[in-house]
Amino acid sequence: MKIFPLYPLPIPLSAFRVEEIQAWVDLNGTGICPKLYLFHLEGNNVLIHMEILEKAITLRDITDKHMEKFWSEKPEPAKLFSLYILHYLLDTVPKMHDKGWAHKDLHGKCTFNVVPSAYKVVYFP
Repeated sequence: MKIFPLYPLPIPLSAFRVEEIQAWVDLNGTGICPKLYLFHLEGNNVLIHMEILEKAITLRDITDKHMEKFWSEKPEPAKLFSLYILHYLLDTVPKMHDKGWAHKDLHGKCTFNVVPSAYKVVYFP
């Protein structure tokens, strides 16, 4: 695991939202989101050092690029996969609520498949 990724994620101060970082800090270690190592101010940007999501693919990419083929060729495994994703997302919401946060825009572009059995949510709240 690389602690300081090659890309500290830069966020311009004009787009920086304190509540997004606070949510990430509060949810750090839950497994819901990528690990947050540190964030700091550099010039006019806030740099976020986070867990690298190697080989991650968004849920949107999975559905757009792969699910149509699965539904047409093997609908039963596609149905089970869809239920698995739905279960994960429905399980994530109460975990966030337990920490005092609600994701107001949970969708396929902010949910990443990291390995075949793990998902991470990014972009809060």
